[in-house]
Amino acid sequence: GDELDESPGRVRATLANGESFEEKVWFASGTTQSPMSPAQIEAKFFDCARLVFDEAQARKVFAFVSDLAGRTSFDGLWPLLKKG
Repeated sequence: GDELDESPGRVRATLANGESFEEKVWFASGTTQSPMSPAQIEAKFFDCARLVFDEAQARKVFAFVSDLAGRTSFDGLWPLLKKG
């Protein structure tokens, strides 16, 4: 695979006294190796949705897409995606 796929994300902090700390994260949040929790998915959705929708509309869209497995049609989604 690509070399970047094998590289961790790194953060290093060096204190004024010279003491140094480093943290590595091998897999980003949301990857199959480090999946997001349902609460993280919901928070991410609302962070993005609030740029376009008001909270009530965003909650309706989230409720719809959260139940995709139980739906037979997307007809109810299209009206929810209209601004206003």
